Amino acid sequence: MKHLSPNVISFLKDLRANNSREWFQENKKRYQQAKKDFESFVTEVLGVLGEHENLTGLRPKDVVFRIFRDIRFSPDKTPYKVNMSASISRGGRKSPYHPFYIHLEPEGRSFIGGGSWAPSSEQLAKMRQEIDYNADELKGIVETPAFKKAFGALGGDKLKTSPRDYPADHPEIELLRHKQFVVSTEIPANLLQRDALLDFILEHYLLMQPFLKFLDYVLVEELEEG
Repeated sequence: MKHLSPNVISFLKDLRANNSREWFQENKKRYQQAKKDFESFVTEVLGVLGEHENLTGLRPKDVVFRIFRDIRFSPDKTPYKVNMSASISRGGRKSPYHPFYIHLEPEGRSFIGGGSWAPSSEQLAKMRQEIDYNADELKGIVETPAFKKAFGALGGDKLKTSPRDYPADHPEIELLRHKQFVVSTEIPANLLQRDALLDFILEHYLLMQPFLKFLDYVLVEELEEG
């Protein structure tokens, strides 16, 4: 299956309108088919991306997120996510490596993303130190025309003021204010059921790799070789 089955988006559309346990149980066979179809598509994605990076041994179960929401501490008590998603990196979604994230959702909300969403305070200190010493390497990645065309500007939450230990007039203060280091781009809705979706994913994956590898080099303690 080189394209995404229409069962996936169709099920998610109906789930958005009927996000309850009762409806889900009544439509469990539809969910199981949509899940199977999404995992088949992810298998295709892993095969294509694995021709360029070391994704040896990864299977859909290693990268796909569960559809069930953790509502214990959330004001939103709807029990299910209305998307299907996968976090692809060496070692799977639980590895320390920075992921390439695929998020499929109806109504033009599908996107590709990647980067560091929740760095620890220690990681953030390392990242700021690297920017202080060597901002040109990061800027040389995220400011290239191809990267900016694909993802726009570097995203993520920022401090409203300068971080501790760095002056407000630091030449790289805008980078230093980042609390997250992420990029993303929307997946055109008209690609979702076309074979061209795989080409779109591969193109953006390859563009994102230097950025993710930079984050790995700075923030991951022990890197595997290869």
